[in-house]
Amino acid sequence: MKTLLLRLYVAITLLANYAGLNAQTFTPLPAPTYVYMISECEGNNLHYLLFLKANTQNDSVLLYSFDGNSLTAVDGFSINGHGLTYVMGYYNNEIYIGGGFDTINGSIVSKALFKYTLSNKAITPCSNIFTGSIQPVIVLDIKKWNNQLLMGGSFNGGGLFNPLVIGSGTSWSLLDHAVYSNGGPCVPSNVVFHIYPLNDTVFYITGSFTKIDLLTVNSVARYNNGQWTALGNGLTDIALFSYKADIAVQYGKVFVSYIDSNSNPIVSYFNDTTWTLLQNNAHAGLFDLLEHACGLFVVSGDYALYDNQLVPSGLTGVTTNLPTNVFDYNGSVYAYGTYIVNSQFFKFGRVNCSSLTGIEQYAEVTASIYPNPFSTQLTFSLADNAQATVSLYNFLGQQVLRQTFTNATTINTEQLADGIYFYELRSNKETLKTGKVVKQ
Repeated sequence: MKTLLLRLYVAITLLANYAGLNAQTFTPLPAPTYVYMISECEGNNLHYLLFLKANTQNDSVLLYSFDGNSLTAVDGFSINGHGLTYVMGYYNNEIYIGGGFDTINGSIVSKALFKYTLSNKAITPCSNIFTGSIQPVIVLDIKKWNNQLLMGGSFNGGGLFNPLVIGSGTSWSLLDHAVYSNGGPCVPSNVVFHIYPLNDTVFYITGSFTKIDLLTVNSVARYNNGQWTALGNGLTDIALFSYKADIAVQYGKVFVSYIDSNSNPIVSYFNDTTWTLLQNNAHAGLFDLLEHACGLFVVSGDYALYDNQLVPSGLTGVTTNLPTNVFDYNGSVYAYGTYIVNSQFFKFGRVNCSSLTGIEQYAEVTASIYPNPFSTQLTFSLADNAQATVSLYNFLGQQVLRQTFTNATTINTEQLADGIYFYELRSNKETLKTGKVVKQ
């Protein structure tokens, strides 16, 4: 994969397979002082940014709205955080703020989550959001998916700890009982750090977990219309406290930034069958990933990704210190951090970049597998006259069938013993779908 060192006025990297890229510029914008950005989300034709000013006893958390040109203060909160990150998500004109905390504004008891209503500035504590048996232990990501809120972290579902919950704001359920542990809160094998919604049926997760059902996934997995898929052998060395990692999908690849068990920041990408690791040995923090028409941006402290290695960015005339965030709003890229351009101090600005050409994007393929349960035959059908290879594995992981087809195929299964089988549909570029079928 070709990579490009993007010489911006911030320490940001741009990875891309590209046919051409014009010169980049950076437009500084006003930003609040003595704080740093910790989270962002989009809703109601605005972008919302969350800033943190750490204090001795409580954190001052400031909420701003952003219209593409200027930041406007919305409200502020005093939160007794436990040294963990804060996250937020927008849903139905309300902002959900999560993390690791117990009280808001000194007297409002709210474990790990609260809701802020934009219309009247009302705060709703967690006990009035999760009113049933499911209770948050820690909330590490909040995303809108399939017209609902999807939260990652650790959630107590009546003694059963699950890393994913989904709901409408008033009613909640554990997304899938396949990913869980009952060893206690924040079980190392049972925490989701980040969620990446691809569309209304597919999302990716990364975190500290090893298995989903009988499927070994090792810290990263794909959910597609009720089915979980492993991405190769996964990532086996994500540290438990990689909360400031990220995940993005670009150019048919899944990119993950994280901190390994030796405190090294890593960028890895999965390309069809294998993971490629890109390591920064300088112990700089890795934070945001952003997929964009200009390419894939990677915020990596004072370091930049170039020729598959993280090296000092060496931007002429620019001194950077802890660039932390990059996000997309209305098609433009905005970066937040601390840096000096031409002897002037800036914290926030817009990256003016040109769209790439020649990028090959991979579309989701709709597949039907029926009947399930099956008896003497099993049919695999693809939309859009696509070509694929189907492989069928028994409970021991042994391949029992393999066939390449276009559009659809019906396989004679009379010779197979009754039991559970696992299938994998692959194109010549990537895994399209995996799942479980039962013969009886």
